[in-house]
Amino acid sequence: MLMDKQSGLTFLELISAVSVLGVLSTFAVPSYSYMMTNNLMTTQSNQLLTSMLFARSEAAKRGVPVLVCKSEADLKTCNSDHDNRSGWNQGWIVYADLDRDGSYSVEQDLMLRSNSSVDAATDIVASKDMSNFVAYVPDGRSNASGHFTFCDSTHNNQYTRELVIGPTGRPSVHKQGDCS
Repeated sequence: MLMDKQSGLTFLELISAVSVLGVLSTFAVPSYSYMMTNNLMTTQSNQLLTSMLFARSEAAKRGVPVLVCKSEADLKTCNSDHDNRSGWNQGWIVYADLDRDGSYSVEQDLMLRSNSSVDAATDIVASKDMSNFVAYVPDGRSNASGHFTFCDSTHNNQYTRELVIGPTGRPSVHKQGDCS
């Protein structure tokens, strides 16, 4: 009489496989967490970089100053809290300063773009000269040199990004900075 051979896993084989999976996941989870935080910081710093590059090119194209200002939550007014170097987390506005007065007004200036708030776990801190806005003039220069530091909620410097605007007005992002 032929006996049917049953296939499957024994309990011991199943426990061994689960144990190996558990050991491997202890190495994979921290790497995944690092990758996610690193990508978040890169994405958010690149959003502001894109707005700065856009403002610089629009100033050259239109022949008028173009400003990037930190925004109130409504994305319709610029935040003018001069004592606060943070606040860029709420978003920012890019506008052509048609009346050349350095402040945004719906009636007299042209909003070109707005960017809503970044992830709540990210802090953006501007250097003193850029606490409220960055202005680009038609020749591509900006009103000041400085930087924006992007920090994650843990303020761990391994995730930090810094958007630097040099003396010529050219913005660039670097994987460095101090969040302490």
